[in-house]
Amino acid sequence: MWWGVIHRTASIAGILGLALSIYIFFAVKDTKNLLENFDDFKTLSVELTTPSGDIQSHLFSFSGLLEFEPYRPSKITSVRLLALQNNLELVAMVRPQAEPLRWWPQPPPALADNGGFSGTARLGEAGGIAGTLQFELVVLVAPAGSIIYRETYESLPTHYAQSNLLRITRQH
Repeated sequence: MWWGVIHRTASIAGILGLALSIYIFFAVKDTKNLLENFDDFKTLSVELTTPSGDIQSHLFSFSGLLEFEPYRPSKITSVRLLALQNNLELVAMVRPQAEPLRWWPQPPPALADNGGFSGTARLGEAGGIAGTLQFELVVLVAPAGSIIYRETYESLPTHYAQSNLLRITRQH
């Protein structure tokens, strides 16, 4: 009787161990794929277009171009679909040039099939401090979900592709 109980318990433990091993294998593989995405491209560049004129509003519209070429040939020619296929997203980050000097994630820019993107960044508050305010804007190409939008960042992640730094002056 006791041998039967021990045998059943060992069988259940073995099945649970196998299930856990399979789960860990796939979870680690997915994480590894996220980190290796940037090795899959011959070229990966993101460029912001320089705005003209003074910025009067706390909302700033920006645009740019994302270009990348995978090492492996692909029948997909849409940059937007290639980004989705490779689990990549664009993340706009804004930092004020006054305290606190932290990077604030912005709503994700819209990416077109040709690689063009556009979005809106928040430059402070609508009724903020009067005077001239300085901000910096950069767009990152990051694995989807790697940047948490409710947090601020002391520095930009160095292992993600990033656009040119755009300095913006807001007149208020």
